[in-house]
Amino acid sequence: MARQSKKASMDALETLHNAIAGELTTRIEGGSADAATLGAAIRFLKDNGITAVAAPGSKLGDLLDKIGNPEAVSDEEYERIKKECAGEA
Repeated sequence: MARQSKKASMDALETLHNAIAGELTTRIEGGSADAATLGAAIRFLKDNGITAVAAPGSKLGDLLDKIGNPEAVSDEEYERIKKECAGEA
């Protein structure tokens, strides 16, 4: 018996894409994102051609400054940055 190919419609793919983006956002903003979820979010952004500029004074810029000297980040500062990224501050 021949196998029929059933491709998803563009509407179905758009719905799935939006659902994945929404779920990743919810987990990250809610603080329940584990390393695998963060990795999936990073991959999702990369696969969709999303990039960012580490402007001075931005969260990404601050993170980039600290990565150069990981010892410069205290536990308190780490927790503050984590809360800011989760939208809690």
